[in-house]
Amino acid sequence: MILAELSALLAENLPGAELVHDRFHIIANLNTALDEVRRSEWRAANAEGKKVIKGSRFLLMAGSGKLDGEGFARLAELTAINARISTACILKEEFRHIYAVATSVRSGAVRIRRWCGLVEESGMEPLRRFARGLLRDLPAITAFFKHRITSGKIESFNNQIARLIHRACGMTNLGHLFLKMRAQSLKQT
Repeated sequence: MILAELSALLAENLPGAELVHDRFHIIANLNTALDEVRRSEWRAANAEGKKVIKGSRFLLMAGSGKLDGEGFARLAELTAINARISTACILKEEFRHIYAVATSVRSGAVRIRRWCGLVEESGMEPLRRFARGLLRDLPAITAFFKHRITSGKIESFNNQIARLIHRACGMTNLGHLFLKMRAQSLKQT
């Protein structure tokens, strides 16, 4: 619903603009689905399985290239005892790989559709729900492969301004706050 309204607003006010879903937010939604799988598996596990699954949230969300030796060993232990978490982890890495190898909107769309087919076969409802959302918003998601833009710098700047405002609690001179915001914006360029 929101996407349709945003698309209509863009078409009306910026006829040549194209909506691009940010890769970071797509991966964040995938991680949320992966965490739902992890939690459901923890609830279904025996006592020993619960010990291995407990504390693995950030281990599963990290990219495999970001794990050290200990993290990789823990991930191997986790995936060895739980097939569904193993499958979800493999699917997550395959999805992240799409962003690394797709070179056009068409190749990105083909790879995402193929990935969604694998997710459908997995039968894991949180991932299936995520995949349905991907297919629904496919043009905005694959627009990334054409434009290769992200909102990372804007998000970072907004975060810095929010921290600045938080630190300014009790500040009575708004002119000074705006001056600090301006100085922060100049650091970004």
